[in-house]
Amino acid sequence: MDTPSEQAPDPLKRIPQLDGVRGLAILLVLIWHYYAPVWSPNSGPAQAFLKKLLSLSWSGVDLFFVLSGFLIGGILLNARGKSRYYANFYTKRVFRIVPAYAALLLSFAVFQRIDWQDAGSLAYFTDTTIPIWSYLVFVQNIYMSVLDVWGAEWLAVSWSLAIEEQFYLIAPFMISYFSRRSLPRVLVVLILVAPVFRTIALTSWGDLAPFVMLPARMDALLLGVLGAWMVRQPTIDKALRDNTRFLYGLLLVMLSGIVVFSLSGFDYISPALTPMGYSWIAVCYLVMILVAVYSPSRLIRRFFTFKPLMGLGTISYFVYLFHMIFHALSFHFITGKQPLLADSGDVVATLVALLATIIFGALSWRLFEGPLIRYGRRKFVRQAA
Repeated sequence: MDTPSEQAPDPLKRIPQLDGVRGLAILLVLIWHYYAPVWSPNSGPAQAFLKKLLSLSWSGVDLFFVLSGFLIGGILLNARGKSRYYANFYTKRVFRIVPAYAALLLSFAVFQRIDWQDAGSLAYFTDTTIPIWSYLVFVQNIYMSVLDVWGAEWLAVSWSLAIEEQFYLIAPFMISYFSRRSLPRVLVVLILVAPVFRTIALTSWGDLAPFVMLPARMDALLLGVLGAWMVRQPTIDKALRDNTRFLYGLLLVMLSGIVVFSLSGFDYISPALTPMGYSWIAVCYLVMILVAVYSPSRLIRRFFTFKPLMGLGTISYFVYLFHMIFHALSFHFITGKQPLLADSGDVVATLVALLATIIFGALSWRLFEGPLIRYGRRKFVRQAA
C-alpha cells in the first residue's frame, strides 16, 4: 500500500515523471527509425510479429505533441495576466529551440558542400526539392504537404518542429484572449475540427498533408492544453486524484486500441487510421500523462522516473533532430548502404548510430543547449520579469 508521502505530486509544480514521458516519446521515435520500418522482410515470423506490433512507434511524435501542449499550456495559463507575458514566453522558446536547430541547418549546409557523388547510400540525403529558406521560417511542413515529398532527409524530421513553432505563434494569444470558462469550449471545438480537416486533406491532397499540417495535428497539441487546464481546476484535480483506478482502466482500453491498430497493419498514412485513429492515439497519450502525474503507485512512478529514461528525455530534442543523420552516416561508413537490418553488420551500424546519438546529445546538453538556456533565462527572463 502506498504511504501518504507517496501520494500524487502537485501537477502545478515541476514533475520529474514528465521527463520520463519525454524519454518514452523519443524512445518510440528511435524504435521507429532504427528498427520497425528497416527490418529485413526476410526475417522470421517472430520478428515479423514484433515489427507489426511496433508499427505505430512513429506515434512517439504524437506523445511529444500532447506533452508539449500540456507543458506549454501550463506555462501560459500560469503566466496569463502577468507582465511581459509574451516577451518571456518567446524568449524562453528562442533559447530552447533555436541553438540545436541552427546546428542542424549548419550541419546540412556543410554536408551539401561535400562531394558525395560516389556515395550512393547518402545521395537521398541531398534532395533539395523543398527550398532551404522555408526551413528558416518553419514553413517546410507546408511545402511537404503541397509537394507530397519529405525533401532533404537530413532535415525531414523538422516537419514536427514546424508544427510546434506554428503552435507557439497561436497558443499564447488564444490562452490570453479567451476566459478560463470559454477556453475549454474553444479547445474542444478545435480538437473536433482536426479529424474533419484530416479527412478533407486525405481526399483532396497528397498522403503527407494529413500528417504534417498544423490543422491536421492540432488535436494532439490542444488535448495537451486541455489537460493543462483540467489539472488547474480544483474540482477536476480532486476527481483525478480520487479516481486513479479509472485512469488506469481508461489507459488500458486506449492502449488496447493502439495494439489493434498495429496488428491491423496500419501505418501513418493509412486512410483507415488517419481520420479518427490519430485522435485516439492523442487521447491515449493524454491519459498516459495524467497517469504519470497523478498515480500514487510506486511501480508506475519508478517507471517514469527511471534514470536512463529521464536522461534520454533530457537530451530528447538533440536526439530527435540528429538521430537519423547518425543512422545514415553509420550505415554509409560501416556497411556502404542505406539503413536495412539484415545481418550482424547492420546491427553493429545501428548500435554505433544509437551510441553516437546519445553521446553527442549528452555533450550538446551539457556544453551547448543547457548553458544557453540558463543564460537566456538569467539575462532576459528573470531580469525582465
